Amino acid sequence: MPYIYGQLLNAQLENSSGAPSSGGTPTGRIYVDITTPTAAQAKIYNGTTWVYLFSADVNGNLAVNNVVQGYTTTVTAAGTTTLTVSSTFLQFFTGTTTQSVVLPVTSTMALGQQFAITNNSTGTVTVKSSGGNTIQAMSSGTLATVTCISQSGTGTSSWSCKYG
Repeated sequence: MPYIYGQLLNAQLENSSGAPSSGGTPTGRIYVDITTPTAAQAKIYNGTTWVYLFSADVNGNLAVNNVVQGYTTTVTAAGTTTLTVSSTFLQFFTGTTTQSVVLPVTSTMALGQQFAITNNSTGTVTVKSSGGNTIQAMSSGTLATVTCISQSGTGTSSWSCKYG
């Protein structure tokens, strides 16, 4: 028998036909199927049908159809862009001059959290740690993917950088 721990608000049950079992229109309600011991699924009801959001296995691996990641475009201005833990994954730099990008303090990050930084400007984009240490000077037309690998320190050793 599946168990639910914590507080369950506005629960919505589904009947055998796949429609919501209670009256009314449950638009925006979330349904989580935890009936099998090997997987969980989350769906949302859009007013007509159930839309699949994701499934997860017992190891925590998620399956989704697609992920649309947020992006930010910055015009280079010979200045500094400081990223935070809530900055978008995709960072694009355009323009005709240089820019410095300062990565977040690693103690605020999740291990494995990444940023993909693309230099579409004609100048150099320099990626730095929160301590001001240069991780990568990026030429025009290149991509650097930086990954937080330590939640302590402010130097380059807290980051892994794949550049090309």
